[in-house]
Order: sequence, then structure tokens, then C-alpha cells
Amino acid sequence: MERYAGIDVSLESSSVCIVDTTGRTIRVTFPRLFIQGALESGG
Repeated sequence: MERYAGIDVSLESSSVCIVDTTGRTIRVTFPRLFIQGALESGG
């Protein structure tokens, strides 16, 4: 089964959404610590 992921990043919040080929949501996460670490490391 194919899956697609999208990321929404703003200055105040971030989220990752994973959906299958029918558009059904598999998982939604809010990876604040991951995004914060990436920004602090400069990349």
C-alpha cells in the first residue's frame, strides 16, 4: 500500500500527516522537538 506524507511548518507549530491512496489519514504528529532541533542546528 502506498502512503503519502505532508509537512506543515510555521513559526508557531508544525505537523506531519500520513495518508493512504484512498485519502484515509494514517497518522498525524506534531514533531515539535524534531523541528526545533533542526532549526537550532541550522539545517
